Amino acid sequence: MLSHNSQTGKSPTMSAVNKAPNRLDLSDIAVEFQNALSYAEAETDTRACTEAVVAAATRFHASIGDYVDKSVKYRLQFAKPANDNNPQVRLIASGDFVRDFIPPDYAVEGTIQKGFVYSLTASTGTGKTAIALLLALLTERGEDLAGREVAQGRVVYFAGENPDDVKMRWIGMCHEWGLNPDDLDVHFLSERFSIPQMFEAIREQVEKVGGAGLVVVDTSAAYFQGGDENGNTELGGHARDLRALTTLPGRPCVIVPCHPTKNAQADNLLPRGGGAFIAEMDGNLTLSKMGETVRLHWQGKHRGPDFKAIAFKLQTVSAPQLVDSKGRPVPTVMAVPLSDGDAMAMAPRILDGPNRTALDVLTRLYVDGQPVTMATWRAECRVAFDDGSGKSINALNQKFNRVKEALVTQGRVTKIDDGFIPSEAA
Repeated sequence: MLSHNSQTGKSPTMSAVNKAPNRLDLSDIAVEFQNALSYAEAETDTRACTEAVVAAATRFHASIGDYVDKSVKYRLQFAKPANDNNPQVRLIASGDFVRDFIPPDYAVEGTIQKGFVYSLTASTGTGKTAIALLLALLTERGEDLAGREVAQGRVVYFAGENPDDVKMRWIGMCHEWGLNPDDLDVHFLSERFSIPQMFEAIREQVEKVGGAGLVVVDTSAAYFQGGDENGNTELGGHARDLRALTTLPGRPCVIVPCHPTKNAQADNLLPRGGGAFIAEMDGNLTLSKMGETVRLHWQGKHRGPDFKAIAFKLQTVSAPQLVDSKGRPVPTVMAVPLSDGDAMAMAPRILDGPNRTALDVLTRLYVDGQPVTMATWRAECRVAFDDGSGKSINALNQKFNRVKEALVTQGRVTKIDDGFIPSEAA
């Protein structure tokens, strides 16, 4: 039923429950009440004064009630009932439970999935941008990554942290691959902006080009709009903003290069923002470097089966376009995937002294197929390292930490969840 507006003499086109109440109507009544009070101050006839104030107050009171009722009805249409007396949980038979299983849709076979968001955490200079650009190129081309199938798709690359550096690397990579950038279905965003504020504009543009298979946000810090990059609450909200990018047309995989926490070691590469940020990620990919070899694996969280670390080398390249203002060559860096054989050949082969001792200890402890906790490995290594010279427990622990980091960085030991295993067993 349509209500009638006494102020305009017109009937609204929508019922009150679908239309927000008009505050102007309430303001008009308030002004009328204020005028009645002013009239009362100047009126000498007490009875007339009283009647005018009472009439205005009655209308004002009724209008407030009407406004409140309309506001409640308007807001309730957006609220879900807390309990409609229908069961919210139900038992599902075994067959029905598994019938709607959706197989993983991999962006990179056995590693990262479409519709998922991943942080890519590494220290400065470890190759975050180089490997992100390599993944972008392999996705556009639909070419394998070290023997793993890569789903072909359009790429959207947020280059807000350092667009000039990304531009140089892209030029160098295209030249090395013998490709013309004009022929590649990769699209860049060079500005920094608020992802929530610009999401609709991004969605429209991605839809216009036909959707995306991969989105890279380089880096998380460049698109963080908060005040404290280590604050759990703000970073949790930022992570949810990043997750929204997985809903863009094409249901892309989203990779977000991240800076690690302060003084992070090779076995503790977690993104800034603590648990609130990583809780919103589907996985935390990591890069650890040893010389020119970089290993891609994961730490902290990874939804899906484990995968064997992927090795890369960082290669210095140049291109005819990459020159300075005086025409001198300006080199840049690109990532090149390595086969398992190449990765082993490039890894340091020396395992003398404490490194060999610690690896032997870990191999001995790894007998039941379960990762060895750091506490157990460290305690056994303290005994093995103790040569009777009176070294303190603290000194032996520091020696263990140095050896552990070296073995992980070299790829000889793999960290899984809260434990470690010899990489040959991975």
